[in-house]
Amino acid sequence: MPPRPPADPAPFAPTGPCPFRERELRGEVHDLNTWVLGGAAGHAGLFATIDEVAAWAASLEAAAAGRADAPLPGAVVRAFWDAGNALPGDTWRLGWDSPSRPGYSSAGSLLSPDSVGHLGFTGTSVWIDRERDLVVTLLTNRVALGAGSQEAIKRFRPAFHDAVVGLATAAR
Repeated sequence: MPPRPPADPAPFAPTGPCPFRERELRGEVHDLNTWVLGGAAGHAGLFATIDEVAAWAASLEAAAAGRADAPLPGAVVRAFWDAGNALPGDTWRLGWDSPSRPGYSSAGSLLSPDSVGHLGFTGTSVWIDRERDLVVTLLTNRVALGAGSQEAIKRFRPAFHDAVVGLATAAR
C-alpha cells in the first residue's frame, strides 16, 4: 500500500504537483514508482533532512576509515568508492559518481579528484571529499519550479559546491 502524506505537511517545502495523486506533494517521496512501492526503493535516492544526510555521509566516511562503530564494513564502502571499479573513461563507480572535467562536473572544480558524490532528480546532491574530510550537501526542490529548472540546477550545483569548498578551505 502506498504511504500516506504526513499528518502535518506544513514544515516541508513543496516538491510540486502530482497529477496521479491529485495534490501538491509535501513531505513525501516525489518519485511515483517509489510511492507505489510503499515509499522506499533504491533507485529513488534519499528522503531525509540535511542533518540526516550529513550524518549518513559521515558514517560512510567512518566505515571507509575502518572505524568499528560504523554501520557498514569498511571494505564494502571502499569497494563502492574505488576508482578501479569504474568503467574505462567513466566517472561512475559502484553507485557513486566522481568529479569529471572542470566546467562539466556537477561537483564543481574545487572538490578533490578522489571525491565521491550522488545527485537526486529533485535537485539534491551530496559530495564527500575524503582528502579534505568534507561533506557538501545540497537539498532543493527544483522540480517545484517547473520544466526550466533542470538547466538552472545544472548551473547552480557546481557554483554551490565550489562556494562551500572555498569557504571551508579558507576557514581551516
